[in-house]
Amino acid sequence: MVGKTLGHYRILEKLGSGGTGRAYLAEDITRGRRVALKILPAATTSSVEHRQRFEREARALVALSHPNVLSLLDFGEDGGVAFAVMELLEGRTLRQLLDEGSLSPVEAMEYARQMADGLGTSHARGLVHRKLRPENVFIAKGGKVRILDFGLAEEKADEPTSYLAPEQVRGQAADSRSDVFSFGAVLYEMLSGDAAFGGGSPAATESSILNDHPPQLLNKNRNVPPRLAEIVDRCLKKNPEERFQSAQDIGESIEALSEERTTDRPPIVDEEPTRKRHKWKFFLAFLVIFGPAVLAIAFLHLTSDLRAQRQRAQPQLDEPDGTGRFQSDGEKGDPELPTGHPHR
Repeated sequence: MVGKTLGHYRILEKLGSGGTGRAYLAEDITRGRRVALKILPAATTSSVEHRQRFEREARALVALSHPNVLSLLDFGEDGGVAFAVMELLEGRTLRQLLDEGSLSPVEAMEYARQMADGLGTSHARGLVHRKLRPENVFIAKGGKVRILDFGLAEEKADEPTSYLAPEQVRGQAADSRSDVFSFGAVLYEMLSGDAAFGGGSPAATESSILNDHPPQLLNKNRNVPPRLAEIVDRCLKKNPEERFQSAQDIGESIEALSEERTTDRPPIVDEEPTRKRHKWKFFLAFLVIFGPAVLAIAFLHLTSDLRAQRQRAQPQLDEPDGTGRFQSDGEKGDPELPTGHPHR
């Protein structure tokens, strides 16, 4: 297909392929921009019923504008080849992210919240994804989640997948609650790093979806909040009536849990004032314990100095003279001269 033109889109290179068709990098000749063009499976327009459903959902998706849903720009058919044209994104799929391991609960909750927001708005417009899985969730730059391939999957998938709801495995029509089950399976894998359901063969995978319950999330990852594990468990109920009845309900539950976790966080304390308070407490304790002793020593030292100063200020007294009184140093005569009357 590379080098060919469908409508007014020139195909430049192949980007990948999956259950909903083959994706190519293409150029919009009329607008001079690059887009993602997906060639849809032949079954998409193989019957009047399929063609009508595809055109109906494609028109609804073109009219839908939501930050968490990949925008469908155009769709058509050329020479018996049905195609859909979407905006070109930069980033990677959730599958590529999960190949590196499980996500932290905070990161998983944020991605899940955005997914639920996009699904809820689409469900309100009558759009059902039918094949939500990590390959169809795109993480654009900045952490913005975009859900891919809305309305492009068949009622019954050609290949088995561990993200289908039980009613889809049975061949029954899918509705928004089927997407809720798939959402739960994707969120389970984000938190645990393992698929909720699986097996060594397509039959084993379908049997697991119909009959098995995945291992408890809290046993797989002890960092998962119990309330979040309860949300996942409810999404994965076998009976659609027991699940969340809309993706909007899931989003509200996750939002409430996020707010609770934010409120429960301990307040941020400025460590510098705390250190200063500790220093003052230590200084005061020192004064209480050793202050009296320090004051007593200082008092004794002061009184000793005063006593010495008074003694230095008093006149020095010597032996008594002949008159019976003491002489001071100033009254004493020259020790070499007689102190009596002069010789006559």
